[in-house]
Amino acid sequence: MLDPYDVLDAERQLLEIALEDGPYDGILGYSQGATFAAQTVIQHIIENPRATIQEMPFRFAIFFNGATPSRVSPLTEEPRPIRIESDPEAINFYKVQKANPILHSTAFYPAALSNGRNILTDGQIGMIKCDPDIDGTMIKIPTLHVRCPTDNYEHGLELQKLCEPSSVQEYFHGHGHDFPRVCISAATGLF
Repeated sequence: MLDPYDVLDAERQLLEIALEDGPYDGILGYSQGATFAAQTVIQHIIENPRATIQEMPFRFAIFFNGATPSRVSPLTEEPRPIRIESDPEAINFYKVQKANPILHSTAFYPAALSNGRNILTDGQIGMIKCDPDIDGTMIKIPTLHVRCPTDNYEHGLELQKLCEPSSVQEYFHGHGHDFPRVCISAATGLF
């Protein structure tokens, strides 16, 4: 279960460390770690839209099979609750949100903003999936995207489309959503 309040806290903690002890040359993440790294970079850019690359807490990012990041922020309007039964992507995004009484978490429900954008909300904050077609370029530092072309669109390509196109590098591998590697055999060499 993903708690958006924990996401906000984790992003804040990582940015505080980077700003106090950094700047760092780069940040690297795999799968959810790549997603979290991207969300943290995006959060810093939103808070500091005029920051130069020298003022960023990370000068570059490496994303291995990174899922599409989300943004969590306070609501500025009253969302309209929605039903998601006919939208497979929304079902996938929303199904990870369940109330957990052991963790004292709040149930987040699917809703829509006045502009039609879907969010998860508890009425106080909202979590929205970044969309390159709507949000455009959100990550303006150089990025390397290591991904499998046959993996889910959401596991790499959508994240890449959120990054500055002139600063994007790609490396493709054939291991699906697994971490890329090279196997060495004494008998046959590399395979």
